[in-house]
Amino acid sequence: MTSLQQAVDFLYDKTYIEDKWTSTARLDALAEYCIEEMQERGISAWEDEVRLDSWAREKQWDVVHPPEGRPKIAISMKSILKNLAGTVPNRTDDLIGEVTDLQMRYPEIVIGYIVLVDAADTDDEPNRCEWADELADRLQSISGRSPPYWGTGSVEAACVIKTDLAGEGGPEILTDESETEEFFDTLTEQYTNRYGGQQTF
Repeated sequence: MTSLQQAVDFLYDKTYIEDKWTSTARLDALAEYCIEEMQERGISAWEDEVRLDSWAREKQWDVVHPPEGRPKIAISMKSILKNLAGTVPNRTDDLIGEVTDLQMRYPEIVIGYIVLVDAADTDDEPNRCEWADELADRLQSISGRSPPYWGTGSVEAACVIKTDLAGEGGPEILTDESETEEFFDTLTEQYTNRYGGQQTF
């Protein structure tokens, strides 16, 4: 099993050690972690980096179940490691646009959003922690989508994983792991409610 700490360590190695800040592989371990957590909850058949035909345009989603046919669960993963003040204000707007486009074609789909944030304050960015909290608040306001309220633009579950990557002590997770457990439990609950736990591919 891939642990959350291993996913954070992998991101740290890709960015702070290997200096591959824009590498598309920097969240590969997080994808493995998400897939394994959902498999532990009884939902198998997953694929990463799946292109889904949304209403207006095709977009690649990080983790999708099932890998073929009509998608039932899609998880978007992001990382915010620098310039939180410039990135956070736009993140929820981007997310609302992405999920609305997908929900217009697949209104019953279950969507999760998980983001790793380097939330430790630095001399250059003394308000990182505040911006991480702001992101969590914004995502909370658009989370909790469930029937009979099927409004587009919101997600079933979102999770901000706060970390300290820039500090001297090595990669550290600042968020209680119970929050990620709740994230995966919510996705599983909504999946079971909508599809009765039947994995039809």
